[in-house]
Amino acid sequence: MRNIIILFSLVIFFVIYHKGHQQIRNDLSKPPAEREVYYRIGTIDPRFNLSESEARSLVLEAAKVWEEPLGHQFFFYHPKAAFTINFIYDQRQQTTNERQQAERVLNDNQGRNQSATDNFQQKQSELTDEYRRHNDELAALNERISQHQQMVALINARGGATPMERQSMQMESDQLDRDVAEFNQKGTNLDVEQVNLRHQGEVIQTQVDDYNQKAKDYNQKFVGHPFEAGLYKGDAINIYEYGDKDELRLILAHELGHSLGLKHSRDPHALMYPTMGEQDLANFKLTQADIDLLYGRANPY
Repeated sequence: MRNIIILFSLVIFFVIYHKGHQQIRNDLSKPPAEREVYYRIGTIDPRFNLSESEARSLVLEAAKVWEEPLGHQFFFYHPKAAFTINFIYDQRQQTTNERQQAERVLNDNQGRNQSATDNFQQKQSELTDEYRRHNDELAALNERISQHQQMVALINARGGATPMERQSMQMESDQLDRDVAEFNQKGTNLDVEQVNLRHQGEVIQTQVDDYNQKAKDYNQKFVGHPFEAGLYKGDAINIYEYGDKDELRLILAHELGHSLGLKHSRDPHALMYPTMGEQDLANFKLTQADIDLLYGRANPY
């Protein structure tokens, strides 16, 4: 009798232990609007610099994209859920990081080039005005010289100048010489400014050429090479790349839509559109196209 009691106790312990470790699996046979998706956070590669609590918070925000406008909870976190959300770091995220770094460099260079160009154009305009004033000064100076020469000719024609006239004419001649010397120095300074400005323009053009080459390299490497940011696999959602938290939130919401059984929408503004681009990442609102997909009122893409 004692042995039987012990054996019975062991059986009870085994059943309790087994139930305690049994995973919760989602029923994929239900229609999208009736599904309950139980999930947990699976693998997070540390290179994402994303903690599990941050990941859970972002998944909750992504779930609210569906749940808040419809007033219905579809997604439930459970530590024993069989369905996992994983963050897998590979060449895709590495390329995204490189793209973001290249964008920062391009934006910085573009800003510096624009500032340098604006400064160059301002100086060019000021130098043009200075040359215009210099030409006006030249015309005025030539007029004074002409009048002085005419006066000298008149005095000489009537037999010469009186001592007072001679002193006055000499003072005027000396002033004209000083004004001509000052005018010539201004002209030299303007020419130096023009040479320096031309050099500055060449430097800016070199910087612009360098920017254009970097932009060309960027386009060849990154533009037209879309990656699979997220993937729904039936028993898991794998996130492979994202640019920022707003983008990640929308990627998660899109893949959660697939976990409800939804296919892609034809509306480029919809959450379930195959690619991101037209959606407002920071303030996205579920579209009617998404809602129609959920309730089976639209043909999937």
